[in-house]
Amino acid sequence: MYNLYSVKRKKNAWVIVTVLICIGIVSVTAILVYNALFTPLPEKEVTPGGEPVAALPLSEDIKYDKNTVYLLTETYLCGHQEHTEGTIPESFRGKTINEIKKENPSLQFNAYNDFSISAEKLINKVCDNHYMITLSKESLISYKKSEPGKIVKTSPVNTREFSEEDMEILKSGIEVGSFDEMLEFFEDFAN
Repeated sequence: MYNLYSVKRKKNAWVIVTVLICIGIVSVTAILVYNALFTPLPEKEVTPGGEPVAALPLSEDIKYDKNTVYLLTETYLCGHQEHTEGTIPESFRGKTINEIKKENPSLQFNAYNDFSISAEKLINKVCDNHYMITLSKESLISYKKSEPGKIVKTSPVNTREFSEEDMEILKSGIEVGSFDEMLEFFEDFAN
């Protein structure tokens, strides 16, 4: 005789086992995703391309050689920055990071590892990337603030379109912080 109850019970057991396996897989996946999202990353260091990567084990006793990458950021009083990348200076070679820091108090070392050093230097002056724009007769004239005698760009303007106040401002000069800003200023007056 065929027992319908035992067949249904076996089917239900397989369904229950399958459901439990699926719940287990989903739980393990959820735990892995949670750990990947909320586990803090290791401290970051700077690479030659400027991209952060996980810090390498660092020995304070490493002596840097000619193959060490050197990233220098020079920050001027005006806020502009210049970035240079190359190999470390001759004076850094054969020395540990602590020796380099001691000999170069004007540098702030932001990051370093066994293969690269990143430093920042504060420059106590305004950078050479500032321009003055003045009105002279019927023309706007632009020159580098650091080289007042060397005209960079001129453009004729119709001074009848300006108010007396605007004329005085233009005659006394307007400072702009980059070559691109200077070009934009001239474009605005050309339109």
